[in-house]
Amino acid sequence: MDRSTEFTFGIPWVMSFFHQDWRLDASTEAEAVAGQFVEELEPEAVLLMRRDALLLHDGLPHDQITVLWKACAEGGEYFFRRGRLTDGAAWMRQVIGVCDTWLARRPDTVTLSDADRYEGTS
Repeated sequence: MDRSTEFTFGIPWVMSFFHQDWRLDASTEAEAVAGQFVEELEPEAVLLMRRDALLLHDGLPHDQITVLWKACAEGGEYFFRRGRLTDGAAWMRQVIGVCDTWLARRPDTVTLSDADRYEGTS
């Protein structure tokens, strides 16, 4: 994956899945994410998503992750009202799980470059 790209990746990419009609294609939030992780997807995109979700989960209190998600996702004010998700930390754990499941199906081992692994953290 090119480091300079016009495409969105990581958390903003996943937030874009939750438009007004996302429930037409998925019955749960995790299923909506998994549905976008197609076979042809670049593994780096999934690794970047996992990196972002882990950074949020480990770096912010659950209520701050919840506020961030509500503020940035379309219809975010309703995201945690459906009863399946309790807060942002629980949601990030689900996203990490979806990433891990997709990555486990790959025959090859994929890793992020040092720049992508640590970009913005030190």
